[in-house]
Amino acid sequence: MREIKFRAWDKVKKKMIYGPTPDSPSSSWIIALPDEGFLKMQYTGLKDKNGKEIYEGDIVKPNIILFVFTNDNVTNKTIVEFDRGSFYLQFLNSKSIRHIFPDEKLIVGNKYENPDLLEDK
Repeated sequence: MREIKFRAWDKVKKKMIYGPTPDSPSSSWIIALPDEGFLKMQYTGLKDKNGKEIYEGDIVKPNIILFVFTNDNVTNKTIVEFDRGSFYLQFLNSKSIRHIFPDEKLIVGNKYENPDLLEDK
């Protein structure tokens, strides 16, 4: 069974809040935070190749070569998204292509703390 955990992006303080904490053995308190001040994300139940937990909003780079050609640009970075009851990888620079999780992946940041990773270089 997948462990249910949450984190939230504090829009005002511009920092990520993780649970559980020493005061609260569950992270479910995060879902009670007000929607207007926080963006809530769920743990996928998966870890990257270094053992780091993967959450919605994380930017991951597959360890295998996956290229998508869009407007003559090549990218192999993806964002973890959740839709219709499942997590998937959304390729950057593409609104239509989705890919299931590859076997090996590496978190390189998230779209809130590292928005520069989403920019075309």
